[in-house]
Amino acid sequence: MSCQLFRDRDDAARFLMIEHWETPEAHQASVRNIPPDLLQQARGLFATAPVGSYFDPVD
Repeated sequence: MSCQLFRDRDDAARFLMIEHWETPEAHQASVRNIPPDLLQQARGLFATAPVGSYFDPVD
């Protein structure tokens, strides 16, 4: 649905990305569409391996 990118105020080379998806399944399906060689190249750009959790909106 959307993506937000934030830059650390104290370290301009450090970023945080927040993705908004309709469902966890939609996110998982999108990742499966990335060719493995391109995904491996992208992982090389991260300081740490991507990790996260799925959260539900709070009303």
